[in-house]
Amino acid sequence: MSSSAIQDFNQKFAQSAELRQKIGQVESVPQLIGLLQEWDISLTGPELMSLAQQSYQTWLASLSATVRPFFVEAHDNKTLNKAIETCSTPHDVVILAKAHGFQLSESDLQTAAAAAAKIEGFSFEKVWFKSLGLLA
Repeated sequence: MSSSAIQDFNQKFAQSAELRQKIGQVESVPQLIGLLQEWDISLTGPELMSLAQQSYQTWLASLSATVRPFFVEAHDNKTLNKAIETCSTPHDVVILAKAHGFQLSESDLQTAAAAAAKIEGFSFEKVWFKSLGLLA
């Protein structure tokens, strides 16, 4: 069961098109925290991580079986997770995936980015795809 703070966030998110729009534009965790404070939403670090994990799982489930294993490995493998954070272009990600035994194309990344864009609310995936230039 989710906390009362998460329930409060979910209720405000569902009721406010403005909040949904602003969260969709968030590009960093500090920016998200500032926005939540503006809306008088108090989430703890673990609550934010819980919301992020829910978004991640929803996004992951929407990926094709060929793309999903790379992102599961990137999530679970600390070395790969750190390396993926240093990628600045889709091509960098393709090369990194190949170095770790995965076949991934820039088209696959665009499809994964489009799937992330469909997830409501904040997600680390959206922020990452924005940093790669795959989402506006």
